[in-house]
Amino acid sequence: NDHDRVDEYMSRVIGRLLIENRSVAAAPPGEEYASLAFLTGLLENLDETYKFLSRYSYSFWLNCAQMAENLPFTSSIDGEPMPYILLQLLDIATDGLKRRGFAEESYLQPLVERLARNQSPAEKALEIFSTQGMKGVIKHLSYQR
Repeated sequence: NDHDRVDEYMSRVIGRLLIENRSVAAAPPGEEYASLAFLTGLLENLDETYKFLSRYSYSFWLNCAQMAENLPFTSSIDGEPMPYILLQLLDIATDGLKRRGFAEESYLQPLVERLARNQSPAEKALEIFSTQGMKGVIKHLSYQR
């Protein structure tokens, strides 16, 4: 069956396997490692990650992905505030990184700050643009300072 073939293949190539993280194509300056640390922490704490993800339906997670494209950071999906969902995932990732013992949880600090501000990078960029124009966006959010 297909499952056995996948298992067989993975057992042969696992030592050469590369997982590429393309979830963040252009992280804000200073946040380059945040998404990688977040995903690493979730993988290191996979049992808790799975338990948490399993509490919600596939359609819930699909709605979250769609919501992230155009609704404010503080939006709710099916009555669940997104900052609360994100905080729980961040806690799971933090625990996973702490378990590794390399102090990598410090790379999650930009995400902690984002939650404290209740503002996505896109919302921050729009706020800067509305008060300072494109020059402000370039000054605050690019490497060309």
